[in-house]
Amino acid sequence: MEESSEEGDEIVILEDAVKTYENLIDSASGIRGVNLVLRKGRFLAVMGPEESGKATLLRCLAGQVRLTAGTLWRDPEAADAVLCRGALDERALAGPPRLFLVDGAEPAHCALLRDAVDDGRAVAAVVTTEDVTAAAAADAVLFLHQGRVVDMVAGANPERIRECLSWLGGEQES
Repeated sequence: MEESSEEGDEIVILEDAVKTYENLIDSASGIRGVNLVLRKGRFLAVMGPEESGKATLLRCLAGQVRLTAGTLWRDPEAADAVLCRGALDERALAGPPRLFLVDGAEPAHCALLRDAVDDGRAVAAVVTTEDVTAAAAADAVLFLHQGRVVDMVAGANPERIRECLSWLGGEQES
């Protein structure tokens, strides 16, 4: 689990989270045994090979899909989460602070979210991305492989992120 020295600032907790899909032969895009604590004021990027469960993880965090097993707890501040597919602009950040979840984020989205988390317009943010520059804007990068968390690196630069992706066999973009 992601740890922080501050207690009581958890906004989302996943414990032993499992989501499988009966319509997929090998449940390739599900998640298995994921433990994650997302804290207020944090920005997390999620990376991994195609069909590693990135989008499923976002939908679970948003409460859009029910877990097959495990538990999901969301603070009231995260109850009104905004989940979008790569389309995020300044207007989305105009309302009250919320948890922002962006699937397929580009560097411009991540720069916008970084600023929003830092200045309090976003409670927290989680993005999936294939772009190492975009991921480097996050406080930490979580790496998924076959639905499992295999690593989490805080404060990673693009070179370190590329190393992790190479180890996973994931695609790399600059």
